[in-house]
Amino acid sequence: MNCSLQTYKYELTGNYSSHVRKRPAVADQVFPELLRRILDRPDLTREEDLDNQIITVYQIIHYLEASLVIRFRHLKAYSGTEGGGAARVRKTRRNA
Repeated sequence: MNCSLQTYKYELTGNYSSHVRKRPAVADQVFPELLRRILDRPDLTREEDLDNQIITVYQIIHYLEASLVIRFRHLKAYSGTEGGGAARVRKTRRNA
């Protein structure tokens, strides 16, 4: 399954319309950057170039999975080791 990026951009705008109305300038910057990242094409700097691209469901899924892996690694690094963050919280609660 695929669609044009222009269609996907309209879908994003429609799904986040309440946020877009509050800050349309941010949406105009964020949505194209998000689409570039999903496509893994930072070279597409003009919006016209983006609108002519095709995006697949697999590209969206791949981007979301990669984002989750990065976030998980960040959380794991923050806690030191797996479960380390919870141990620190317990210690500080006992000491308080």
